[in-house]
Amino acid sequence: MNIFGKPKNIWGKIRLTCVTGFVVSGILIVFHLIRSLSIIDYAFLRSFSLLELFEFILLFFVGALLSGWMEQKEIRKNASLVELQAKEKMQQEILLDQFRNQIQEIAASFEKNTANITDFNKTTVVNLIRKILPDLNAKTKGMVLSVLYDYKLICDENPAVGFEGISWSGTDIMENHLDGINIRNVDFQKSCLIGANLERSCFSGCDLRRSVFRNANLKGSNMREANLQNANFSDANLEGTDLRDANLTDTFFKGANLRNCFFGTSSLDCTDFSEVLESAILISTILPDGRKITNEKGKQYLRRKEYEMIVDKL
Repeated sequence: MNIFGKPKNIWGKIRLTCVTGFVVSGILIVFHLIRSLSIIDYAFLRSFSLLELFEFILLFFVGALLSGWMEQKEIRKNASLVELQAKEKMQQEILLDQFRNQIQEIAASFEKNTANITDFNKTTVVNLIRKILPDLNAKTKGMVLSVLYDYKLICDENPAVGFEGISWSGTDIMENHLDGINIRNVDFQKSCLIGANLERSCFSGCDLRRSVFRNANLKGSNMREANLQNANFSDANLEGTDLRDANLTDTFFKGANLRNCFFGTSSLDCTDFSEVLESAILISTILPDGRKITNEKGKQYLRRKEYEMIVDKL
């Protein structure tokens, strides 16, 4: 432990403060001894007895030792965390490389033998996904999805591989370009799709609760019968998206573009959209007929946020 070393964290700052207090107390003790010999009378020392100064110096000494020990403990903890994160990153990269190589082999085999992927290869891919998915973090899940997309296994109107019964919950595909991706009836809740390009994509029947589509491009997509409860579509482009029979309870559409969207059985007009969207949160939302509105739920949200800001300032 370097008592006088540069502080590495908050405990180091406390250590340095205690060391400063220790030094100052030591100097005051020396002055007190000089005063007791009647060499010089330091008036400012009359407020402290010699015993009190010794108590101070002992207190600062113990404080410096304890805070120094805590500083080193936190440094070791952070080093262990960095090492653990590095190991996890390496493990994720290994799993991703293995998956990519296996998919490449499967793709090469069906491209060589037939124009379409066989039922055997479909099962192999699905089983491979089931096996690897539980060991992946959010970012690597997104990379796996990108690998499948790059090999055209999950795009087009009839995708080669389906994900029914496989949970992709918590997947991170932020700012990815996956336009035309087709994943139906999949658990995709609590996922991050911020800024993703998902134009003409299909999420029909998917569970997208609490997923974040902020600034995403979903133009012309299919979200029929999707569960969008508490999903965040702030500033997203959903122009022409099919939202028929979707659960829009507390769906956040702040600044979203819903122009020409489909709700119910047809494209909405100004006479029927309010009833369909009353369960959603609309704030400066562009409606299918081109108007921009904030509904009652949106106003309640803004009032609540304003109240929270006032409380935070108190």
